Amino acid sequence: MKKIGSIYRHYSNRKLISLTVIFTLIYAILPVSSVMFLKGFLNYIEGVSNLQLTIVSSVFYLLLSFLGPPLSQIFETELAEFRLSYLVTSYFEKTIDLPIESTISEIDLTTNRNGELFSAQSWKGYQRLMKLVPSSLAIISSLVLIAIMNDNLTRVFMIVMTLLALLVHYFNGKIPELNQAIDVLAQSQKNYTGFYSSVLTDSKMLREIKSSSYENFVQKKLSDRLLQFYELSTNKINQYGLNLLYISVLSALPYLTGIILILLGVHSGYLRVTDGIFYLSMIKVVQDNISKLLKNGEKIKTDIRLYDLYEDFLCLTTTYQNEVQKVSIGEINKVEFVDVSYKYPNSDQYVLKDIKYCFESPNRVAIVGESGSGKTTLIKLLCGFIRPTVGQILVNGIDLNKIDLKSYHQQLATVFQKTDFLAFTFRENVLSKFDCSQIKRLDTLIKELEIQDMIRNLPQGIDSHYTKYFSEEGVQLSGGQVQMLLLLRSMMKDSSLYILDEATSAMDINNEVKTIREFLKITSEKMSIIVTHRLLATKFSDDILVLDNGELVETGKHHELLENNGYYANLYKLQNKGYGEE
Repeated sequence: MKKIGSIYRHYSNRKLISLTVIFTLIYAILPVSSVMFLKGFLNYIEGVSNLQLTIVSSVFYLLLSFLGPPLSQIFETELAEFRLSYLVTSYFEKTIDLPIESTISEIDLTTNRNGELFSAQSWKGYQRLMKLVPSSLAIISSLVLIAIMNDNLTRVFMIVMTLLALLVHYFNGKIPELNQAIDVLAQSQKNYTGFYSSVLTDSKMLREIKSSSYENFVQKKLSDRLLQFYELSTNKINQYGLNLLYISVLSALPYLTGIILILLGVHSGYLRVTDGIFYLSMIKVVQDNISKLLKNGEKIKTDIRLYDLYEDFLCLTTTYQNEVQKVSIGEINKVEFVDVSYKYPNSDQYVLKDIKYCFESPNRVAIVGESGSGKTTLIKLLCGFIRPTVGQILVNGIDLNKIDLKSYHQQLATVFQKTDFLAFTFRENVLSKFDCSQIKRLDTLIKELEIQDMIRNLPQGIDSHYTKYFSEEGVQLSGGQVQMLLLLRSMMKDSSLYILDEATSAMDINNEVKTIREFLKITSEKMSIIVTHRLLATKFSDDILVLDNGELVETGKHHELLENNGYYANLYKLQNKGYGEE
């Protein structure tokens, strides 16, 4: 991905700068060519200059007039592509390597301001221009010609004008249809970038993507969607540009024809036109083009600021993963907390205090405690999202700070309490790759978790979309159903450490107990850690850690802790009363 991003940046820089220069030159030279045209035309009428200057300046002026609108459209399209690629390549390339706690605080992207493909004002402006300019030029040319030409010539010219006006009207009629088609594509793109913006600014979702080693699939999914979007939109945008070119040419033809006929009239002595009329008309042209130059200059200035932001963003580096040479790690056999304490930044209070414990494979460990006891903080430390304030976390005897987090996360399969699916199909959410072995394992796990009926009832089964972001047939599942499928996804990953942080909290007690039992059975040969507030689900664990106010107050098996009649036993009795059990 970094190599692709690097190639794109080199290409994009040259492309953007070249387009900016060309676009600026066109609108800078246009007023000058207008003056040249005026001067050559008047000199020719007065017989002061030769015909060559008039022809060259006229052709140059008209050529720029024809090329201006379609080049403007191409320029806007390229900037739109640049903005989208800025979001895609930069954000995923950078943030996946940044620690979770610094991702949002260190990076400020202005995607809402610059991320839309086309603004409503731009489209309205184009529509107004397409309605006013052709008709205005046609009317002016017709009036002038009617006033100065003989009857027969006027009739011939008016027939030509009528035909041209009909052609202009035809191409103008295509513009709203193309506008509508491009608006639909733009809305689709806006939904997609809006969805990814929400994902990329959600630390919980980023945490899930990182810890599940899901970033490559998400990157590929977004890149594929981006290519698909541009394949669809480029065709419509090209059609729009061609219609714009046709309208520009056809709209200028009556004006050009009028000028030619006036020149012929003046040359033959049939017509005398004062210099003032042409000065007034050409001054208007010059003023319009200068205004256009200033307007586009402001737009270019804004885009250069975006370009600078893009370059600054690409220069961001993370010191967190580059402080020391990192060690890649394979299968996790043991994770040991050695006198670990933790307090959050700008806080004097420790949320975890002097934790000593060793997680070993293939043990199944439950972590319990009331809200605020430090369970989630312990899991964040275990996943490498935060680092201990005091003490060490040793993975296979190696300090976690010295381990490459990507290789570490490859060995983790995590499900957190407040996690949601991405707006893809359920199959895409569950599978990170599509091969025969994965599909066969997916079918097996669906049966073992007994969720065949739930999937069968979806509109398109496992290939149904989650939410209606990208499909009108998308579905919204209940919290318990989402958690069940998230568990399925975690079990699809060939990991050596499974972590469930309140991953069944949205299920009813019976489904939770049954699901955890099946989960532990399926992952019996691997290390698993389950955080839960419902103690009925801890019966199947090999060991239980009991946290209270950041301290590890008890450890042991379920029956041992009940016999001790301590903190765990009291919590268990209180919960049993709530569930109506003894």
